[in-house]
Amino acid sequence: MKIIVCIKQVPDPEAPTAQFKIDEASKRLRPSKSVNPVANPFDMNAVEAAIQLKEAAGGKITVLSLGPESSADVLKQAVAMGADDAVRIDMDTAVPWNSFLTAHALSAAIRKIGQFDLVLCGRQAADTNAGQVGVGVAAVLGVSCVSFVSGIEPKNGKVEVERIADKGRELLEVGLPAVLTISNEINHPRFPTAMKLIAAGRQEIPSWTLGEIGFSVEKLLSEWPGLEEKKHFIPKPTTTCEFVEAETLEEAGEKLALRLRTEKVL
Repeated sequence: MKIIVCIKQVPDPEAPTAQFKIDEASKRLRPSKSVNPVANPFDMNAVEAAIQLKEAAGGKITVLSLGPESSADVLKQAVAMGADDAVRIDMDTAVPWNSFLTAHALSAAIRKIGQFDLVLCGRQAADTNAGQVGVGVAAVLGVSCVSFVSGIEPKNGKVEVERIADKGRELLEVGLPAVLTISNEINHPRFPTAMKLIAAGRQEIPSWTLGEIGFSVEKLLSEWPGLEEKKHFIPKPTTTCEFVEAETLEEAGEKLALRLRTEKVL
C-alpha cells in the first residue's frame, strides 16, 4: 500500500493564548518568539495511522509538507517514527497562502510523487482549525474522501473506515485511491527512540519549488475565484454563572439535572 501523509508545522498549540496576536494586514496568526514551532498534533495521528497500516499490510509511506525550511524538522520527526520518504515543498512567503492554495499545491506535489492508495491528513490544523485542506486535496485529485476518521482497517483491496458522526460512529467501506482526514481518537502517536531521532536528524530532506511541481498561483487564480479570507481573530472567552436554588440537596440535584438536560449537556 502506497501512503502519502500531509503534515504541517504549526506554532505550539499548548502555548498560552496571550503569546499569539493577529496581524490584521496579512490576516495571519503571529506567535511570539517564545512559541516554538511543532508538528500539527492531528497530522501526527495521521502518521501513526499510516505506520500501523504499513505494519499490517506492508507498503511505503511518504510524508509531505508545504512550509519554510524549518518545517523539515517535522518531516524528520515523521521519518523517525517510521515513514520511508519525506519531501518538503518550499513555501514562497510572497504567496498569501490559505486552504484553497495549500490544497492545490499539495495535490500538485502528490501528482509528482506518483501513484498512491491513500492520502492521510490530520482532520484540521491546530493553528487555524479550518479542516479544509484534506477535503480540498480530495476534490482536486478527484478521489473519494472520508473525514473525521477514527479507525482504519485494510480489507480486500479497500479500507474499512470508522468515522465520527454527529450522533455516534459510522462504518464505511472505501475504494482506493482515497483521502482520509484523521481524528485524534484513532491512536496515540508513538515516541521514536533516541537512535531513530538521531538518524532522522542527519537525513537530508529534499525540497521542491512550486515550479518543480508544476504549480502556479497566478494561473490557478486566473482560472478559479479562489478563497478570500475576510478576517482572523482570537475569540474572547465569556463565562456565565447560574445558581440553582432549592430547599434540599435532592431538589437541587433534580433542578440541576433538568437544567443540564435543557442545555443539552446531558
